Amino acid sequence: MEKSLKISIDSITKSKTIVTIKGFLNSDSKGDFAQTIVKIKNKSKNYIFIVKDLEYVSSSGVGSFMELYEIVSERGGRICFVGMSEPVRRVFDYMGFLSFFGDKDSLDEALKFIK
Repeated sequence: MEKSLKISIDSITKSKTIVTIKGFLNSDSKGDFAQTIVKIKNKSKNYIFIVKDLEYVSSSGVGSFMELYEIVSERGGRICFVGMSEPVRRVFDYMGFLSFFGDKDSLDEALKFIK
C-alpha cells in the first residue's frame, strides 16, 4: 500500500476554506501539505479540514497545522477538523494541541463551530 497524501481544496470563500486530506501526513508528505497551506493561508478567515480518510499524522504534520493555526488565530479565525480518526486524534491530544482546534463529526457541525 502506498503511503501518500492526497489534498483537495473543495471550496474557498472569504469566510471559509474547506480542504479534504487523505492518506499519510508525515515528514515525507509535509512539503505537499505546506504548498497547499501557502496557497490558502490568506484566502479565508476560517478553515475546515475533512480528515475522515487521513490515516496517519506525524508530529511534523501536526506542526504544519499549528503554523496555520497561528496565522488564522491572529485574524480571529478558527480551524476545525471533520471526521478525525481516533489514532489521529491521539497524536494531536498527546502533543497537547487538540484543544486549539474544533473536532466535529460532520460538516454541518464544523460550519456551526466556525461561525
